[in-house]
Amino acid sequence: MPSPAGKRVVKGTHDGRTIITRIGIIDISTREKHRQSSEELLQGVIPYDALIDTGATTTMLSPRIIFDLNLTPIGSSKFRGIHGVAERFVYLVHIVFYGDRVSKKFLKQRTIVTDKIVHKAYIIPTPIEVGEIEQQLHFDVLLGMDVLKTGSLRVDSDGTFSFSF
Repeated sequence: MPSPAGKRVVKGTHDGRTIITRIGIIDISTREKHRQSSEELLQGVIPYDALIDTGATTTMLSPRIIFDLNLTPIGSSKFRGIHGVAERFVYLVHIVFYGDRVSKKFLKQRTIVTDKIVHKAYIIPTPIEVGEIEQQLHFDVLLGMDVLKTGSLRVDSDGTFSFSF
């Protein structure tokens, strides 16, 4: 939902240790197709679980996402992680946050269908260079500060969080 300042706000819950939220990934080449499309729904945008990690500098994707979206690397770079420094491929993508559910009769703005539920789509307009992380059990995206610095993350003691951008 838009905040009073006109920003987009994504809300969710946390367990006091981790914040997992659902996001979409759009390959940079596919984003242009979405931008030029007159369709109200963003077709082919798959929801993935993302771990919000304020200690991570760079957003990282699992091999599953890279395979699902058939991403093509734009180069390679060294990434520092918990296991040291490793050379990894770099991909250029747009990050999509899922906003509030909307009724199908109000499809006046871009929305995403996930499991037959329609959500507003908040696409961060700046492309993000991401790397590849080993497959994880509980998430497919490690959402780092490269994305989080585009907005404001608020984590509350009542078990909720919000991210506005």
